[in-house]
Amino acid sequence: MKRAIADRKGAKRILPFRFVAAARAAPMFDRPLDKALQAVIDEQEWLNGRTIVLVDVSGSMDHPLSRRSDLTRMDAAAALPRHDAQAAQAAQDCVTLPIGTSMAQAERLLMLATLRHYNHHKERTAAVLGISLKTLYNRLKEYAAEESATQRDGAGTPDQP
Repeated sequence: MKRAIADRKGAKRILPFRFVAAARAAPMFDRPLDKALQAVIDEQEWLNGRTIVLVDVSGSMDHPLSRRSDLTRMDAAAALPRHDAQAAQAAQDCVTLPIGTSMAQAERLLMLATLRHYNHHKERTAAVLGISLKTLYNRLKEYAAEESATQRDGAGTPDQP
């Protein structure tokens, strides 16, 4: 499927919106086109760093891509790739707190999760959290003392939900 589109268009690289156009023109090939689109997306090079999402809410998104196209700019934008591995990583980088969690417990969970995320690099963790390195060290010392006391008493660790 991918090769057929590339041969027809004479391109070495197929942009994702071409699959949308092909699926619209031949709906009976929707599933194979979807698989081919996913293969093209998986082959994309991904840039490290942050992602900025710009949303165009003007009426121009309803206009065709070109005079000869029946695809709109919105169709092309909908076909832009989203890397599932990046989405999974973003989900892992979250801390979920139940309603009613105390501020002290929330601070502790967030601080420890951030420390783990940055591979226990304390300077980086303190900078990201917007606290001084001294504050981070003091909190970690408190958490270690609380954990030690909790283990002595036979209960579970306080940072486990």
